Amino acid sequence: MVKPVYPVNVGKLNLINRLIVPVTYLDGQDIEIRVGDDDSDLGEHTITLSKDSVFGLGNIQYQAFFSPAKPGKVIWGIGPVFEFPTNTDDALGTDT
Repeated sequence: MVKPVYPVNVGKLNLINRLIVPVTYLDGQDIEIRVGDDDSDLGEHTITLSKDSVFGLGNIQYQAFFSPAKPGKVIWGIGPVFEFPTNTDDALGTDT
């Protein structure tokens, strides 16, 4: 994951810019589901679901925080976070 941080001085405040570009690999999985039981008329069955491996880009996030240029004992920041639906596969993002 790439997370560069670029602070810019704006008078008495710093604007802290952060861009998160997640490049991710998810290993494939096999999931077994057991259906029924020995007491039912159909008996017990196992269903196997397979998920292929996925490699690609996740959702890109831009964060911008304002923080005091001369911090005291506590360093604070406030600002927005923007998320862009750039995922190359449904498993790599949180699109809704």
